[in-house]
Amino acid sequence: MKKLLLIVLVGFALSISAGTVTADLVWSEDFSGIADGTSVNGDTTSTGAGTFVTNGNVAVSGEQLILTADGGRETLQIDSAGVECGFFTFDLQQLTAADPTATPAGTRNSIFTQMTEGGRSTGAAPVSGFGDTINGTQFGAVQTVNYYFNSSTAAFTYVGPDGSTQTIDPGTYDYWQGTTLVDEAQTQTTNGTTAPSSVGSLVFSTFNQENGSSYAFDNLSLNSIVHSVPEPSSSLLLVGLSLVAFTRRRKS
Repeated sequence: MKKLLLIVLVGFALSISAGTVTADLVWSEDFSGIADGTSVNGDTTSTGAGTFVTNGNVAVSGEQLILTADGGRETLQIDSAGVECGFFTFDLQQLTAADPTATPAGTRNSIFTQMTEGGRSTGAAPVSGFGDTINGTQFGAVQTVNYYFNSSTAAFTYVGPDGSTQTIDPGTYDYWQGTTLVDEAQTQTTNGTTAPSSVGSLVFSTFNQENGSSYAFDNLSLNSIVHSVPEPSSSLLLVGLSLVAFTRRRKS
């Protein structure tokens, strides 16, 4: 019994020395207090330092950000401080589907997302980052999206939206739709470029010839994930105190 107690105490101390992971809010916006019809170009963030850059039919309505496709590229870009490891989260709902009778025809119901070091990537001047395509028709009701990314050189763990512990390798990202891990360990590249050293921009774009579809965004945020590891001396001290406590109990 005493031997078992010693093993538990030492194991507890070593588990602390392995470190914990914490998430720190970098930037967020919930669009509360912004008048309907307001363009969000410029700095309108409610928490942290961030800037919106928009192109096309993008405006606030009902304390949400509405992006409406009209056949061209409607783009919403948020720029903030870059972090190595972290996650973007936002609520998404498709309000209307593309109109197949429109001119040009509404043939797409998707949003191309990019998470980059700074800005939108184009074929002519690619920006390091990684991208994904969200199928808007899967968002008839409001759902929360999470993109976890790792631009560091070491793997880290995080607790997913479903409460499970996940490990994410360097240069990859995980895409969560609600509590479902849809895409795991996807390669962190866009347009053939290398993975970024940090991620600070989130970009949403409709596709060409996507006409009539509209999307509502809310509760956008960028969070950094930080590893907190005690100093070796602290870990050794914990082990030492555990041994002392056990020894005293054995002598008494």
